[in-house]
Amino acid sequence: WQRHIRIIPTINFPGHARAAIMAMEERYLKYMEEGNEEKANEYRLIDPDDRSVYRSAQHYDDNVVCVARESVYRFYETVADELIGMYAEAGVPLELIHTGGDEVPGGAWTDSPLCRELLASLPETGDPRNLQSYFLQRVVQILSGKKLQTGGWEEVALLRDERGEYRPNPEFAGKGVIAWAWNDQGRWADLSYRLANAGYPVV
Repeated sequence: WQRHIRIIPTINFPGHARAAIMAMEERYLKYMEEGNEEKANEYRLIDPDDRSVYRSAQHYDDNVVCVARESVYRFYETVADELIGMYAEAGVPLELIHTGGDEVPGGAWTDSPLCRELLASLPETGDPRNLQSYFLQRVVQILSGKKLQTGGWEEVALLRDERGEYRPNPEFAGKGVIAWAWNDQGRWADLSYRLANAGYPVV
């Protein structure tokens, strides 16, 4: 702050989450070996029965968390609380956590029993890819409860329409969600303007 620099922490979910997923699977196995199933599932990030087929931009097929699991939000809030504590200890203001949200590959959540059950309770969601909006709802609740704003890459402010095309999502406009637009090529060249005109602060 003294040098007009703000350090913004990122908890990149629901995609780009392979390191967290692998770590929590190791934790799961450890506690299952000890016979403590409740502890094992406390922060588990996947649906073990998920048969969805996808390939991320980095060629992973296992880097997206299961947004239907309550343990995902328990994990997210735990990490957020740790970050808040670190900033407080350093005496540095924390106003915003960036939640990533980019590059969730098509195909994620399409063959997960837990996600199918969640989608059945959210008929207005339609496309499984729009479960990302459900995830953001939950994150905004968590962070706003801690007096923090939510940031994310452009996908957090977008929805897939019935044709599968991205359009600005009106749900979070004007609600303290800040979009970082990274895609400015070709037909996306005006995306920053479209998001701003929809009511989002845009970086």
